[in-house]
Amino acid sequence: MEKKIEKLGCVIPYQVWDALKNHNPQTIAEVIGVIIEYDYRWLEFQKKGIAGLSKMTPSAAMAFSFAKPLIDANNQKYYAKVYKDDDDVPEAFGEANGTSGAKKTFRYYRRGKK
Repeated sequence: MEKKIEKLGCVIPYQVWDALKNHNPQTIAEVIGVIIEYDYRWLEFQKKGIAGLSKMTPSAAMAFSFAKPLIDANNQKYYAKVYKDDDDVPEAFGEANGTSGAKKTFRYYRRGKK
């Protein structure tokens, strides 16, 4: 049985904010909304791909493409801590950025390597 994870928030990396802060408020709001949606449903998007993500304008899609690897890295570390003592790791965990297999990534972070 898979753990029920209730995340309380997400991190928007400073690099993303630095790239966004000079854009118009509509673009900023759109990108932040997509980032939050992606982070909130991260395990689901790892299983099914990001096709179910909200439609974006081209400028928002570009900003999201820069933010996605940072979000993936943060979530890899987060879920490694959540599943630290579990042998039952979700299949989708560890598949961000094309890594092969949940167990490999889980063990990689479990040993404390970055």
